[in-house]
Amino acid sequence: MTRKLLSLMLFLNCSALSSCLFPPHQHGSMQTVTPNLSAARFNAELGLHYLQFGKINSAKEKFNLALEQAPNDPLVLDALGFYYEKIGAHDLANQYYFNALLIAPHSGTIRSNYGAFLCRNGYVSEGVFYLVDAAKTPHYPHARNTYQYARYCAEYLHNNVGDNTEYNYYRKMLNQSSPIQYWAR
Repeated sequence: MTRKLLSLMLFLNCSALSSCLFPPHQHGSMQTVTPNLSAARFNAELGLHYLQFGKINSAKEKFNLALEQAPNDPLVLDALGFYYEKIGAHDLANQYYFNALLIAPHSGTIRSNYGAFLCRNGYVSEGVFYLVDAAKTPHYPHARNTYQYARYCAEYLHNNVGDNTEYNYYRKMLNQSSPIQYWAR
């Protein structure tokens, strides 16, 4: 994976998650009614920070506490997906990302993070679908970066798999759906 791709991946997952944890009123469709929602999101935020600095055990403690406080909050589940992906437990990561998506199917952030996870794990078609769908979400603040990540995901097919047919399909589709033209036609 290239340094640019890793930087973009970290941006989409960490900053998108972090920026969406507070304030909760921005994601009305993603809220669950729980007295511990603010505490859970704060602990998920701390877990992300610990994870960023390589403090895996501290991150795990904060994520477990967040899950205990708000077991059905999509942002907590999404953060847990990222945690499990980072420690290499991809089946658990998929489970948490997907459960977050089931609870908040119209969230651009949740769809984008799940799409990025799928792309990073070789499910390019599904990943690009979720990324493009996320980028089209009204008022989604990271649409430009999400389209860019979808482009990198499609380029993976071309550069590493050699699948030019599918790559050309995604190239055309992204040029038609994205407000930013990435490839010459």
